[in-house]
Amino acid sequence: MEKLPVGTDGRVVKPDRGHRKSKVSRDVETDIEILYKAVPQLAKVFRIIDKIGEGTFSSVYLGEAQMRDGRREMFALKHLIPTSHPTRIAAELQCLTVAGGRENVIGVTYCFRKEDHVVIVMPYMEHQAIVV
Repeated sequence: MEKLPVGTDGRVVKPDRGHRKSKVSRDVETDIEILYKAVPQLAKVFRIIDKIGEGTFSSVYLGEAQMRDGRREMFALKHLIPTSHPTRIAAELQCLTVAGGRENVIGVTYCFRKEDHVVIVMPYMEHQAIVV
């Protein structure tokens, strides 16, 4: 597993949206380690940089992949909670696969599964926070 860069104070350093360096909290660092342990094949493809969202049924992480042509691409890795019902997971994957890539719906790039852990990988789109 590739290690995340560490600052002088021992905390993980990550690029923020402005490409400056900022720090990942210890809780997020722990969540990333847990995700790598739950789905170890992710470490072969992605360097997980940060947790960028969390909801009732999933957490979303920002990951970077080194492409074969040398480019680096950013992806959103959606880790579905292990207690999610398999039918719900299948329905979400089907919707994203059928509608994805059209009509402003992000498509699925990859999907990883190990036991009851499922990670849906989608292109990461830079965006501004929505204020309600």
